[in-house]
Amino acid sequence: MGKKNLFLTLIAALLLFHFPAVAQKKPFTGKVTYKIDLNMAGLPEEVKGMMPKSMAMYIGESKVKTEIITAMSNQSTILDLNEKSHTTLFDVMGQKLAVKESYDELTDQWLEDDYSIEITDDSKVIAGYKCKKVILKETDADGEQKEVGFAWFTDELKLHENFNFNNPIYKNLHGLLMEYEMDAGNNMNMKFTAIEVSSMKIKDSAFTPPEGYETITREELSKKFGSW
Repeated sequence: MGKKNLFLTLIAALLLFHFPAVAQKKPFTGKVTYKIDLNMAGLPEEVKGMMPKSMAMYIGESKVKTEIITAMSNQSTILDLNEKSHTTLFDVMGQKLAVKESYDELTDQWLEDDYSIEITDDSKVIAGYKCKKVILKETDADGEQKEVGFAWFTDELKLHENFNFNNPIYKNLHGLLMEYEMDAGNNMNMKFTAIEVSSMKIKDSAFTPPEGYETITREELSKKFGSW
């Protein structure tokens, strides 16, 4: 795989993972900033410099937008929590592409798994919020469960009940993921840690795809990435 293809594949995987939050008297709206730490062993130096260092999440009452900006691209995901739809926007190398998927279309892509989560009593403070530790477990062929990962989340913010609908692992978690890791492929992991949570009003226009984007299907997107 070429360096450019590797970079685009990593970014695509990052956005498809789709990033999560729920619980306070008044619904929370605002911005959450995450720093991204990447285990980059084996990555060419040229690709390391292009990898994202942060992610912004904009939270409205019924919509959420995540955004990652790098030197080569600007990619974002817009979630409509009421209708449980998912729109991914790619602005890469002069091409602006949009892929909108319904909940059924999204879940059709999820692989069958034997994962479960366990919320523990462990706690720590991240970005000013008390967080609980959640353990990710996998059931093997013999029916035995083993721990395969963990994350930290807070339930101190009141958000939409469908906030995590697009996350195949944490879809039933009622809280904002404040620290977690994901497999970026090619034996690499990405770690996200919330460093700032700012309460503010987010304009509706933030959740509207800009003009100039070509709407395509997931299959067409895969073909385009394969040709780059």
